[in-house]
Amino acid sequence: MKTKLLFPPLCLLILLGIALFAGKPSQSVQAASPSYILEEDFEGVFPPSDWEVKDNAGSGKMWQRNDARGVPNYCSSGNGYAAVAHPGDTNISNWDTELISPPIDLTGASTATLDYASHFQDYAGNGEIWLDITTDGGANWTNLRNQTSDDPPGGTPAVGGTLETVSLSPFSGNEIRLRWRFQANNTAAWMWHIDAVKVSVVGGGSIPGTSDQPLKESFEGTFPPTDWAVIDNAGAGEIWQRNDDRGVPNYCSSGSGYAAVAHPGDTNTATWDTELRSPPIDLTKAIQATVQYASHFQDYAGNGEIWLDISIDGGATWANLRTQTSDDPPGGVPIVGGTLEIEDLSAYIGEVIVLRWRFQASNTAAWMWHMDEVVIDTFTPAPPEINLFSANTFPTHNATLAKGITHLTLEFNMDVKGSANTESANNIVNYLLFGAGSNDIFDTVDCAAGVSPSDVNVPIFAASYDDHEDAGPYVVSLAINNDVPLPAGKYRLLACGTTSIENNLNLKLNDGADTILDFTVQGSSISDGNNNANITLPKTGFAPGAALTLPQHPATAQYAETPITLSIPKLDLSMPIVGIPEIPTGWDVTWLGNKVGYLAGSAYPTWIGNTVLTGHVWDAFNNPGPFAQLKTLHYGDQVMLLVGEKTYIYEVRDTRLISPIDVDAMLQHEEYDWITLVTCEDYNTLGATYDYRRMVRAVLVDVR
Repeated sequence: MKTKLLFPPLCLLILLGIALFAGKPSQSVQAASPSYILEEDFEGVFPPSDWEVKDNAGSGKMWQRNDARGVPNYCSSGNGYAAVAHPGDTNISNWDTELISPPIDLTGASTATLDYASHFQDYAGNGEIWLDITTDGGANWTNLRNQTSDDPPGGTPAVGGTLETVSLSPFSGNEIRLRWRFQANNTAAWMWHIDAVKVSVVGGGSIPGTSDQPLKESFEGTFPPTDWAVIDNAGAGEIWQRNDDRGVPNYCSSGSGYAAVAHPGDTNTATWDTELRSPPIDLTKAIQATVQYASHFQDYAGNGEIWLDISIDGGATWANLRTQTSDDPPGGVPIVGGTLEIEDLSAYIGEVIVLRWRFQASNTAAWMWHMDEVVIDTFTPAPPEINLFSANTFPTHNATLAKGITHLTLEFNMDVKGSANTESANNIVNYLLFGAGSNDIFDTVDCAAGVSPSDVNVPIFAASYDDHEDAGPYVVSLAINNDVPLPAGKYRLLACGTTSIENNLNLKLNDGADTILDFTVQGSSISDGNNNANITLPKTGFAPGAALTLPQHPATAQYAETPITLSIPKLDLSMPIVGIPEIPTGWDVTWLGNKVGYLAGSAYPTWIGNTVLTGHVWDAFNNPGPFAQLKTLHYGDQVMLLVGEKTYIYEVRDTRLISPIDVDAMLQHEEYDWITLVTCEDYNTLGATYDYRRMVRAVLVDVR
């Protein structure tokens, strides 16, 4: 529902994010807390920077700070300052003044909310206030709120105020401005004070999903529309109709197009009690939902009343979302124009709902309720998936490995559960690894049925999940085959959606389907002493003396960004780490530049095991690379990995030269957290190659 809270005596602000994703087929919503992009409490120069004040009446009477007007801040116990349009009860000047916000960028927002403290006191119907919004720099304005009665009620300007919360989500994707407009004729009208203006947004895309409009109705066709229903509770024959059938204009849309209307007029004396019901709307998979519609209600002498209600049991029972007995928009006569009503349906997520617009009038005149442009907007999150071809998934799908492995890593596209319960990524029961049997095919169907007797089960004995403090990448490492490298063969890993890994919204992996990752091992093992000549250590040096123009980086061999930075204080180095995928001959670091590469197949940085990091000794631009001085590191020198607010501190324990094909030395297995830094050394001009690799190994000694 719209939120309007009365509170004494402080104008406390409570953030409520309401989502509306109009006209966007796919986008993301941030699961984290909303962030403020505009906060103004009017404590400084007035108007604040980039705000604007206008005097439409030309009377010199306009928005000021309350102290300049010589009045208290009626929103906050008289302490601090507020923006005020304050004629008082004796001022007879004509007022028409606007306070306009600076431009507010909602282009990256999935939801947006305005909160502000408000205190409006009218006097004898002489004042009127509006909150409007523009998406075109002020050329056109849309009304969000309009009022002529005291708020809070009371009839005297006592200290205290109302928290106004308005959804700006229908305007996500735009740059907006807001205006607070106060108008009073040349008789007394007390005041409008506003304070503590805040605009909050949610955006960033950590949870992918799809925005949709399961209901969108403008009443341009047959009435009632398909699957809508009209009910005559009074049995008087007076019911919702299309405005042209009633012979009246559409008072919501400048008289053009059609609207749904319950329209007695000002002379009709029949009793009215009629409902317009929507078709069922499925919110079972949505996490956010709103309804918006254009509304124009004109009462007559208190004879009419309107309700918007909702049902989750097919209409057996109803809950009220909105009720009204006063004119909206105010004015007392049915002029063309209307109000945009936005109601939050978040309390009904997980249900199938029906909405009803109910109009009731006694057997005396009551003018009308016109309703148009009904839109229900929802956001349905996508289920979690595994990024089969990222550098953080090793091996990638359908990869061929030269040697056997003892660990696998999988990267999820979003944060998933990691508390070791039955739905968690770090629970080994949520994975199956098996080899093809004697028939050389996989007979296992899915996780639910388990490994087929004709396949060869490979034990998974440990699973470690890291979401990097909610920032990603979201990676699980699986220790397999009792730490013995896999022999040659065809293998399949199932990450279980059927049994199932879930994200933090309880959505199953792949919407309840297993993820399949296939790979083949050609050699016997990665540490069996048989150094395959087809796999080499990374070539991290270009030939000195000549600058090169590199070919375009293939899309199939892109490096994966990580949130981790390598720092080596002695060398005055600080560089981001990227993931380097494995290829049949090793790892291609041609496009590494001034970054550090983490070699897929080694332990993920900061995890237990041996993490291999590599960097150029000489770059393609004929300059020393970031690892040019790696050979100067000695026992005890520090190497650091920075992840968020944590710093992992390692100390060098070994530095030596190894052969370019000594993969076993580089990938030496460790039971503790080690990092191995590797680069080229000793360029041979005759062979136009580097004869050796410098290998520096360091062990974790502290985490801060």
